[in-house]
Amino acid sequence: MSISKKPKILFLPSWYPNLTNRYTGIFIRRHAVAVSAFNPMAVLFACSNPNLQNKTYQIDINNDTGFLTIIVYYKKVTSNIPLFSGLLKLYRFLIAYHKGYKIILKQFGKPDIVHLNVIFPVGIIALFLNLFYKIPLIVSEQWSGYLPESGKYKLFFQKNITQFVIHKASAITTVSEALKNAMQNHRLKNNYHIVPNVVETMDSSRLKNIENNIVKILVVCDLTNEVKNVSDIIKVAALLAAESIDFTIEIIGDGKDKTMLENLAKEKRILNKNVFFAGEMSNEDIYEKMLCSDFLILNSNYETFSCVIAESFSCGTPVIATNAGAIPELVNDNTGILIEPKNMQQLTEAIRYMMRHHKKFDKLKLHQHVQSRFSYQVVGKQISDIYESVMKFKK
Repeated sequence: MSISKKPKILFLPSWYPNLTNRYTGIFIRRHAVAVSAFNPMAVLFACSNPNLQNKTYQIDINNDTGFLTIIVYYKKVTSNIPLFSGLLKLYRFLIAYHKGYKIILKQFGKPDIVHLNVIFPVGIIALFLNLFYKIPLIVSEQWSGYLPESGKYKLFFQKNITQFVIHKASAITTVSEALKNAMQNHRLKNNYHIVPNVVETMDSSRLKNIENNIVKILVVCDLTNEVKNVSDIIKVAALLAAESIDFTIEIIGDGKDKTMLENLAKEKRILNKNVFFAGEMSNEDIYEKMLCSDFLILNSNYETFSCVIAESFSCGTPVIATNAGAIPELVNDNTGILIEPKNMQQLTEAIRYMMRHHKKFDKLKLHQHVQSRFSYQVVGKQISDIYESVMKFKK
């Protein structure tokens, strides 16, 4: 079947890279790129923009990624009156999507399938298109709030919208078995498929057999300590530094707890000695760091997936990670070490072991593991097959 005869897909993401946050939802954009190789598609996204001054809406239209992308920005609501503020925000949100969908119809045509990525808040737009235009709905969920360790799936309005969306959807995809099970435990029953995130893979010729003078450890994450628990990594680093062990830990990322974590490292007298904060970096720069590191640590309390772990494998770099959420689906004895969350003793022992034995992990096998499961081609084909099954059922 030629691509022109394949169903036209409208991506409706709740998170997507934009002018106000270029990193949010980057994994959803990768899914969009993967799908575009198999199906004609467009993306419609709307969000508030605090920098809009003299107008209420701004529409950006581009085809830079090879498919139509429409981002509608609406002026941020600044009222301190809760009811008025909430209603005005909802109004601007709905008008933004109305404006964007009119452009979709004009430049792309009526979609055959609406693919909702992360149910809340854009699920109400997807429901409208499903109910009033009879467009089949597929849902891809990535939100960690369903996991019991998070416990954020509890707001009355959000739960009701989510249940209605799940009920109307023709298929649900999650990025891991852990997330699927968590959603089903909330009585969100449907036809589930596991479709992982896409990971940027590189040519295997870039893999490096490094010989560092001291052990180089990498941490890449959002610096939100209640989720990523970077503070325990810093505490363990202080213990190891006190034993005169030569190593560095480079922490890449930003977030609300960055200052607190820097102060903790300073208090432990290891800031800019053993522990370094590098801030945000481009994907290419992060990959270069991974290629040159001996191993990576992800000390999360919970995860729905972990692009960072898969990216580390793509670079031939083993990991220490927690037995939390979806992580055990990625990490085994051939790829790294699993420890229990919030267990500093196990973290210390794992770091000691990895410092001595990181070279035993086969870089090429780590790389090939990612390429066979998480490449654009593999993931795009999985999603496209789901579209085909939905269209067959519709007929």
